[in-house]
Amino acid sequence: MRVAPWLALLTSLVFGFSVHAQTAPKLASVTPVDGATLVPTTASLVFVFDQEMDTTVPLFQSIPNAIAGNFEVTAPGFNQSLLATWGADKKSFTLKAVIQFPYATFTWRLNPTGSLFPLKGKNGLALATVSGTFSTGVGGTVPVLAAANPATDSIGVPPSQVVSFSFDQAMKTNTAIAGNPPSVAAAISWSGAGIEASKFRYTWSANSRVLFCDYEGNLPVNTEILWELNPAAAPVKLENPAGLAVPTGMYAGHFTTGSGIPCNPPTTPPNMGFFTLFKSSSFIQDSASEPVPMEGGSSFTFGAIVQAAALGPNPVSASLTAPNGTVTPLTSFVPQTLQHGVIAATEEEFEAAAPAGTYTMRFVMGTQPEASVPMTVPALNPPVPRITNFDAAQAIRADADFTLAWNPFTGASATDYISITLIDDRGRVRFTAPDPCVPRELLSTATSVVIPAKTLATNSVLSGTIVFNRSFYSSTNAVPNMGGYGSVTRSTQFVLRTQGGGGGGTTPTPARLTHPQRLSNGHPQFIVEGAPGSRHAVQRTTGLGSTATPWLSVQTVTLDAAGSATFEDAAADLSRPAYYRAQAE
Repeated sequence: MRVAPWLALLTSLVFGFSVHAQTAPKLASVTPVDGATLVPTTASLVFVFDQEMDTTVPLFQSIPNAIAGNFEVTAPGFNQSLLATWGADKKSFTLKAVIQFPYATFTWRLNPTGSLFPLKGKNGLALATVSGTFSTGVGGTVPVLAAANPATDSIGVPPSQVVSFSFDQAMKTNTAIAGNPPSVAAAISWSGAGIEASKFRYTWSANSRVLFCDYEGNLPVNTEILWELNPAAAPVKLENPAGLAVPTGMYAGHFTTGSGIPCNPPTTPPNMGFFTLFKSSSFIQDSASEPVPMEGGSSFTFGAIVQAAALGPNPVSASLTAPNGTVTPLTSFVPQTLQHGVIAATEEEFEAAAPAGTYTMRFVMGTQPEASVPMTVPALNPPVPRITNFDAAQAIRADADFTLAWNPFTGASATDYISITLIDDRGRVRFTAPDPCVPRELLSTATSVVIPAKTLATNSVLSGTIVFNRSFYSSTNAVPNMGGYGSVTRSTQFVLRTQGGGGGGTTPTPARLTHPQRLSNGHPQFIVEGAPGSRHAVQRTTGLGSTATPWLSVQTVTLDAAGSATFEDAAADLSRPAYYRAQAE
């Protein structure tokens, strides 16, 4: 068990030298370098410092809108957990995505504002906040569609959704891609009952890699909407600054909108702050066996936080009195937050450091009188969540309903909750429960939830998190303009795998068709990329959407040791459009 200090004033002399002469650690290097582009999605982040670090400080990832850890890696839609390890030299640490990074531009930050367990040197001096960026991509010259949002096959999409397409490189931000429907085709074709292509407004992200498609008003409700990039009839194409276009007919997809039920949570009023007391335990399940604590030494966390409202007043002082009468002050690096945290390597240490009983939070906000709030941490913790049909969840048929099951949340009350989140390998949330946007309920007494057919992509790997949350305190009026919360949370991360429509056997690895070109003999050629040694059937069709035709298997290729193979369609009828895909065998 270690108590995390936030502020230490050292004034003693050591061997005649004042500790004030020591220097705080600095970041010497980071890989990939700041601003790097076309970084492989499987890359790791490696941070190297100019001196030995205090490796007893656990590497703790920030939890958005909840807890500031000592590192965070963010990108739109990205919320994967990262595996963090200190290097043997004590001057470096490495971050690796649980699955892999999606195609996006990422911002990383060490010791963000309000860090609960700040990184510090062996001399006890904290690292100053430092940040940087990198962008993932696949390289090459021809632009590749890295992601579409909503993902194809998505259902229950809010009608207010802004559709976006992300590319692996910067694109030409040409406004003429909108065309002039119906006389001039746009670079994106849209179809679906009630859809009017002229109502789409197109804007590009600051890095020119993401195209946002905002529909005037709302998209039609309960409607399947189909899209295709660079249709043959479009005179102006989606292309990069060098004039190389996204291949015609290669990228198409569809999604279905929901009923339009309002589902956005209310925003926090600017005059409302909060105080919270929490116990949090994190586990991982990689087989049908019982979950085990997450690696990294920060699986068990106990904390108290007082956060000012956006409009103030700021907390002046705060303390936490434990059941045994011990009083611990809450401290801070920033004016608007006071906090205290304890971490433990084992559950036994955790319970000894944060036992059940009545804790009292006392704090002063500005010139207001001191508030004193007792909160009783229950003796009964939630059980550790465990997926009970783990093996079946490794071979999910993507075209059929799947029931994900778990152990009961024993002793759960109406104020407790269970939540499920599934994230794909590009960092997109593919399924959540509960979800008011669908709507989808999930009671605290539930032991399973149905994942509807076609919610998950075929032949994919997803990262899942199941949370059991026991609420022991909630109030919005105990302290003026402050919300109070107390909870004991246990969460378990796991992996799901999907198949195509066949079922049975092991999950095949998906492949991508890249570097399309037309050879001098007129034949289309692609590079098939995927897992080394895997086999894939390259298939062709001559129509998509309303003109869909059967897919014809043209050739089966086996990928080499580098995970690639060249495919040439010598029999293709080039007098009509041809669309290709690779299906893993």
